[in-house]
Amino acid sequence: MKGFPLNVMYWSKAGDQYEMMDGQQRTISVCRYVAESEQTFSVDFRYWFNLQEDERARILDYPLDIYVCDGTPSAILAWFRVINIAGLKLTEQELRKHLIYGSLVDGC
Repeated sequence: MKGFPLNVMYWSKAGDQYEMMDGQQRTISVCRYVAESEQTFSVDFRYWFNLQEDERARILDYPLDIYVCDGTPSAILAWFRVINIAGLKLTEQELRKHLIYGSLVDGC
């Protein structure tokens, strides 16, 4: 809404589905904002329900930068390590858990 760019989101391809490697918090925030039934937060005291149609369209039409890592499980794990080097360091167990279970975000 303020014209700031969203960072690249990283997904991995698993068969015919996609799993989110990075960007889950941003994705959930956008989905919760545009869900009219969930008036849980606002941006500058503006909720989705009280935006003008052109403002809603600008949000819904905003292009997202998504990089899809399509490769072997070890290549995907290597990408996951690279994109998660900042912040809290993940343990080897957490890295393996991601590879096994993924972090697929459903139905937004």
